[in-house]
Amino acid sequence: MRGRFLFLLLLCLTILLMGTAGITGAALTDTATVVVSGHVPLWIYDVQVVDVTSHAVGIAWKTNGASTSQVAYDTESRSRFEDYFYPASGNVFSPVYEHIVLIEGLTADETYFFRVRSEVDSNEAAVSDEYTFTTPEEEESNNNCWRWRWRHGWGWTWGWGWRGGC
Repeated sequence: MRGRFLFLLLLCLTILLMGTAGITGAALTDTATVVVSGHVPLWIYDVQVVDVTSHAVGIAWKTNGASTSQVAYDTESRSRFEDYFYPASGNVFSPVYEHIVLIEGLTADETYFFRVRSEVDSNEAAVSDEYTFTTPEEEESNNNCWRWRWRHGWGWTWGWGWRGGC
């Protein structure tokens, strides 16, 4: 029993000495500052088609960083943003987090395919998956007009939409 006690005592002292060997001269209250640096890539989310009319549509989306707003669209599906026939740009000089691009001159009763693109600088851009929308048939009256309106989650926007008596 005495041998076992001595063995455990020596083992504890050895562990104690080994554990403090690297901390000579340091007090237990010293702190260290760790700086973590890195880069979060730009990503696009919450892509929405808003206010579809027979000849115009609004495309809205959000990004996790301030960036430009671009949309490319076509009447056929495309695998890359650069392959779409029609480009449409929104805010290309003032980077924003919430984007909206108005596309006009569309054909009534047509299905369109589109992707959105946002760019922080020439080295960093994000492109969405492909989405679609279909414009309705030609409207009988021309009561669509430009107006200010409140969109939940987007704030005041200049939008295209239905309002009688314009």
